[in-house]
Amino acid sequence: MMLKLFPDGRADDTQGRKLTRGARLRRLIPAPIKRVLKILLGRSPEKEPIDLKQELRRQISVNPESAELYYRLGKEYFNSRNFYAGTALLRTALIFGEKNLDRKIILALAKSFRGLGLYDLAVRHFNGIKDYFKEEAAEGLNSCLDQEKKVKVDDWATTYLGYGKYQRFKVIADSIKNFAPAGLKILDIGGGYGEFSFFVPQHDYALADPLITGVGIPIPFKEKYFDIVVCADVIEHIPKARRESSILEIMRLARKRVYLTAPLGKMNREAEMLFFKITKNPWITEHLDHEFSTLDEIKNFLKNLGVQYKVSPLSFLPAHLPTEILNHYFARENKPVFVEFNHFINTYYSDLNIQEPSYGHLFEIILS
Repeated sequence: MMLKLFPDGRADDTQGRKLTRGARLRRLIPAPIKRVLKILLGRSPEKEPIDLKQELRRQISVNPESAELYYRLGKEYFNSRNFYAGTALLRTALIFGEKNLDRKIILALAKSFRGLGLYDLAVRHFNGIKDYFKEEAAEGLNSCLDQEKKVKVDDWATTYLGYGKYQRFKVIADSIKNFAPAGLKILDIGGGYGEFSFFVPQHDYALADPLITGVGIPIPFKEKYFDIVVCADVIEHIPKARRESSILEIMRLARKRVYLTAPLGKMNREAEMLFFKITKNPWITEHLDHEFSTLDEIKNFLKNLGVQYKVSPLSFLPAHLPTEILNHYFARENKPVFVEFNHFINTYYSDLNIQEPSYGHLFEIILS
């Protein structure tokens, strides 16, 4: 069966229906001639289907502080059942909030939290708009209240995130919590689908990622617009010649702290080469295409800027490497085992693994 594929993934076919003679003849006419005939007959030519997510990302790259655009893009991800990105984008919309939109954003967030199984957060948001969207809020609350008693929200990231991502996010989130437990404005640069947002529910959160929001380095936000900027495992993707200027751009946006993580040095690079040799994971190739910075290079750069900083290990390398190799195969072959395995490692070994020799380090850059 011949299928006509549209950019958004929809497919069109006859599904075995018998075509009329006129329809069969129309299929024989080349598309350019069809368009000319429609114009001559006074009809509008058919427009190509639009990839709405891509168009919204393009618009955000031009107008990066539009709550309306983040809201629409977040709903698109929600409708395609990517609740991670949907939630992160809706929280970003709230940072740039517009009064006439905020209630709609909170309603969409409540539905997204419900889709993720974060029922206590969903209930909190449904309660926040129940005076404005009575029927939808009542339906949402009824669907969540029974579930809320069954699900421990604190276990969500521990259960559903792979060890490597969970470990760096937890170490960063714990450092932020030690600095300020709530109420700050956080920007997550290069944060992918925005999973880090679930580690900082008591703070305001915004995502900037070229593949998700259309916004990358250089970041088109105002200087010191955010209290905290997080950049987790991003700079190793940037050519070394541009790395220091990228760190300066990240620091420009933060008023209080920058949290920067990256794999550094010869041992980390050799570990990634071994990981790639075993798994052939294509995500590692961009790391290996660029020279790794060393711990001392980043320290000396920050010292020359005259800023204070703290450094801590992220993940004990002799445990990190075999865990990530196992995760690669579990994720590909057996999802239930992947979840069970990561829940065990994240629960019992996360704190123990914050030691040297480390895969990756966290720099907490102190700006005020």
